[in-house]
Amino acid sequence: MPLIFKSNNGKGNALGIWRMDEPFSFFLENLNETEVYEEKLRNKQLERLGTRHLLNVLANRNIHHKVHYDSYGKPHLADGSTFISFSHKRNHVAVIISNENALTGIDIEELGNLPVKLAPKFISENDKVPDSVFSQQERATLIWSAKETLYKVYGKKELDFKQHLTVCFDKENRLNGFVNKGSYSQEIKLAYEFVDGLTLVHTL
Repeated sequence: MPLIFKSNNGKGNALGIWRMDEPFSFFLENLNETEVYEEKLRNKQLERLGTRHLLNVLANRNIHHKVHYDSYGKPHLADGSTFISFSHKRNHVAVIISNENALTGIDIEELGNLPVKLAPKFISENDKVPDSVFSQQERATLIWSAKETLYKVYGKKELDFKQHLTVCFDKENRLNGFVNKGSYSQEIKLAYEFVDGLTLVHTL
């Protein structure tokens, strides 16, 4: 059971990361899926199945059949009982669920050189994450992941990562995120971890 990270902050939030080492059939059986899947779409379908399996594990009940996506592609539960957010990278999926916080988001990113190369496109002088605390790869990946999380919380797309999103270091494992676009302005508390070669950022 490769649930490699799980957390519950006692505020109605539960989140986790699942490393998908199991065969495709494992998820089909656990979700009682009978749909026929195309081999050429196997990776994308595995992400979908793994995400829904982890959602059930965190909720401790089968709620995967209630997932739907709005016109912006943001996931919701059909009955509105729980706020959810998903992420995936390589063979990992991440899920957060909250019974209380509508501003719910999660993101995982692979630590590497790509965020460093792309940094000028999404990091601005307003982002205050000190390079004295993090390596170059950690800093760039952390800001990228944090802004992806903010993007999911906002949920309406059309955000410029450099112009509309700001990330500031608060203390160890904590960040402050800001979304400012037009009349919309929101501060969002974030937490981060480095897990299994990944950067994990999620709302509190």
